[in-house]
Amino acid sequence: MAFRGIRRHYHKARRLEPGSPEVAFSECLVHLVNGNLLEAWEDYERRWDLKARKLQRRPPKTRPAWDGRESLAGRSIVVFSEQGLGDTFQFARYVPLLAKRGARVHVVVQPSLQSLIGRIEGVQSVGTVDGPWPDCDFHCPLLSLPRAFGTDLSSIPAKVPYLAARPDQVQKAAMWLASAGKRRIGAVWSGNPVHFNDRNRSMPISVLSAVLTSAAPGWVSLQKEMRRGEAEILRAAGAVDLSARLMDFEDTAAVLAQLDLLISVDTSVAHLAGAMGIPTWILLPYAPDWRWLLGREDNPWYPTVRLFRQSKPGDWDSVMTRVADALAGNHSLAPAATQPALVQVERLVHKTL
Repeated sequence: MAFRGIRRHYHKARRLEPGSPEVAFSECLVHLVNGNLLEAWEDYERRWDLKARKLQRRPPKTRPAWDGRESLAGRSIVVFSEQGLGDTFQFARYVPLLAKRGARVHVVVQPSLQSLIGRIEGVQSVGTVDGPWPDCDFHCPLLSLPRAFGTDLSSIPAKVPYLAARPDQVQKAAMWLASAGKRRIGAVWSGNPVHFNDRNRSMPISVLSAVLTSAAPGWVSLQKEMRRGEAEILRAAGAVDLSARLMDFEDTAAVLAQLDLLISVDTSVAHLAGAMGIPTWILLPYAPDWRWLLGREDNPWYPTVRLFRQSKPGDWDSVMTRVADALAGNHSLAPAATQPALVQVERLVHKTL
């Protein structure tokens, strides 16, 4: 009922503002979070027309865009990052599919991801968004690849791992974790503080600390940016603090490879763990980002991910209660998110425009 009601509002908005990219893009996000992927991808391309949308790099005008119809056999294509680090990790999964179509694939990503992404199967070369642009037959932004491949929920390329740590880095990380014990659980409780949705997706460490101190396993903090007082809480809980060790994502990947489980809010580290096939529990706000969908614990993009959702806005306490219960192995969890979350999704959508 809520979804149909929201669609009626969008139909009215399209009549009032024909051709508005803001209306089209906003509606596509509602389709995406509901899993209607094929209905959403075309309007997702309207992101390039949004006045307030800041994308890292726009498509070049010197070469045609690849939309999935042209043959790639014996031809070259550049795919590039345009949004966040987590987006790059998530949609780099399409690179091997391009190579299977006979393409020479050149990837342009954020500098901090260059070495990791460069090891994906099918990558011929990897550059950075602040470097020179490869001269290729076609280009395609990473987040336009699902549209080009006609991706729906049943055809998401979800074979993991498609990212892996370097063996020499893993050996180094093993020494960092020597004091963590045999059962190692990683924790990330906050993301980039300048992210527009940080206040919703990040969690105070005080909510996590009860689980840190009550559970038996060795806790490992992969939190890079520490806020006031957090280091002291970690020490009191006996957790291994790696904030001074993690210099880049190669270090982070190496630590993830040593963990039994990662528990994280919605951050790039959670995406990296999912891409590596690491068991990962992601803690979600009431109005989640579209890729986590609604009303389910699993996620079709990452088969090793389990989702823990707020049942009402801002309620991290109940989320951590269920996490503690799951760690104790008491019972399986039923999905907490329901259709009323669409109201919160709508509010979040409009803040992105």
